[in-house]
Amino acid sequence: MVGVVAAGALGCAAGGPDAPAPAVRQVATPATLAVRSADDFRDNRAGLVTRETVERWFADWAANRPAGIEGELVVLQPDEAPGLLKYLSSPAGVRAYHAGDLPMLLQQRNNGVVAVGRVPANGVRADSYLRRYGIRADRDLVLLVAGSSSVASMSELARAWLTLRYWGLEHRSLAILDGSVADLPQSLRVETSPPPPIANDDVRVPGLLRNHFAVVAALGDVRTAAIEKAPLFDARTLEEFDGASTGPSAFDDTCLAGAPNCTATFSGRIGGATHFPLSLVFDEATGRFRTLADLDTAAQRFAGAPTPILYDRDGTRSALVTFALLGVSGTPARWYAASFLEWGALNATHPVSGLQNLPVSSPWRTDAPALTSALGGWASTEQGIRPLVFDPAAPSADRVLHDDLAYLEAPAALPAPGIGESSCLRD
Repeated sequence: MVGVVAAGALGCAAGGPDAPAPAVRQVATPATLAVRSADDFRDNRAGLVTRETVERWFADWAANRPAGIEGELVVLQPDEAPGLLKYLSSPAGVRAYHAGDLPMLLQQRNNGVVAVGRVPANGVRADSYLRRYGIRADRDLVLLVAGSSSVASMSELARAWLTLRYWGLEHRSLAILDGSVADLPQSLRVETSPPPPIANDDVRVPGLLRNHFAVVAALGDVRTAAIEKAPLFDARTLEEFDGASTGPSAFDDTCLAGAPNCTATFSGRIGGATHFPLSLVFDEATGRFRTLADLDTAAQRFAGAPTPILYDRDGTRSALVTFALLGVSGTPARWYAASFLEWGALNATHPVSGLQNLPVSSPWRTDAPALTSALGGWASTEQGIRPLVFDPAAPSADRVLHDDLAYLEAPAALPAPGIGESSCLRD
């Protein structure tokens, strides 16, 4: 039986009625958002940066800050480095924070049909996050660093980078360290991290007057790509791609209370998708990105084709791939943030009626051969997700885009720092 939730029932997951998208200046495309790295990553001052660049910045930020950056270096480190010196220090011009709340930049949101998984947060949450750390998006450089480098920690940085790009930050204002704090000299590290600063009332995303929403592919975009056999690339394991398994996801826990992390309700891959292993762009053994030459070789898979859409199980690995393409190799790409967690929830034929999330009549069903290939099996009652279903017959699934365009055009009152941390997340 399908449970339909009234559209006004759940705060930020619900959103308002659809309206014509207001005009916003500087509307970007994947092509204009793509920026190519220097041949040697050590020469980068944004995008993917190395230990050598970070050391120069910490030695004398005023003398070495990149062109176009008039403010400070704001370091956000979500996880601790091993050992006693867990965090980066804050020399003159640098403010380094233990930002364990970085996942606040992601959120479960209503796309008009369902809310499942996590995608870039709404404007209120994005604004409140910038205020919490006093980030002046038009002046400062945000450096995202991992305490220790792994797929999980680096993908968290990539998701944050993509979200901040989505909300209008320029490439020159964002950087990710290739490696981790653990690789940096002890002279740059300290035992404790300072508390976030007092909120800066000048901080908010709409002031940027940029629309970078093309970074993210919505459900409707992916459905159209599957039907038209446009480029879709799957960054999951080969076993998942072949439909032999559905891996658990920490990005949704709508299964039974006490059960492990939920999975999509069925296994398989989006119709027409091509396997794109993460190893093509990221070395899991070292926790670092491949060379620019390796990334160029990987990007040849997209040569001559329309802009590819990247997905995986829950947006984790595909975020790393999308960052590597957009922010390093300079290859246009789009990120399906909700990924197969969303796609694999939209079924009407699960053998267990309680996991039939949409009615047979819904135009958004994905459990059909034309839309899903290699459908290999169904999740159990304990595993399968139960998304928030709003309108199985909705004419479109772009409510998130409409809401975010409206926020840029007419933002609400400036939110308090950190507001909405727990709303719409099932932590």
